Amino acid sequence: MSERHDACASCSLFGLDHPCETAGRLDPARVARAFLELYRFTYGTSPDPAAAEARQWAYNCIEALRYTDPDLALDVVLLALGMTGEDDEIAFLAAGPMEDLIVDAGEQVIGRVEAEAMRNPGFRRLLSGIWSQGTSGTEVWRRVQRAVQDGPWLSDDPRTPQGTARLTRKH
Repeated sequence: MSERHDACASCSLFGLDHPCETAGRLDPARVARAFLELYRFTYGTSPDPAAAEARQWAYNCIEALRYTDPDLALDVVLLALGMTGEDDEIAFLAAGPMEDLIVDAGEQVIGRVEAEAMRNPGFRRLLSGIWSQGTSGTEVWRRVQRAVQDGPWLSDDPRTPQGTARLTRKH
């Protein structure tokens, strides 16, 4: 577990009592679980808007971490990935926190991203679901493309690392 952290927007704005913490410390596994529950209660087979709203803090927590502690944000993503194998949940992780992390803190985490992609096919698959969001052509994006090139892939969308690599090779 991590040291106590500054409150993110959910805690500050909504007066929450640090739902991300266990025993007074940020608990990355708790954040990861709540983030997946947010997805399940929002988009799952039995949507529950109240339960989803009660877990919105997890999204805001990861959002805050990508600016204050990108490595910890990556830890949360990896923990959440380990808690699921469902394509739709992996895509939710890819299109949300992982994509945002690459866009906003890619230079800080790219070494860890590459190392994880080398050893973990599930993470390569998650990484294959992010979109460039303005990072296409950057060194970080080229490194992401190399990290996912051998697959497995979530999709073959032209906005993904493997999709943009394919488009680049055609021109």
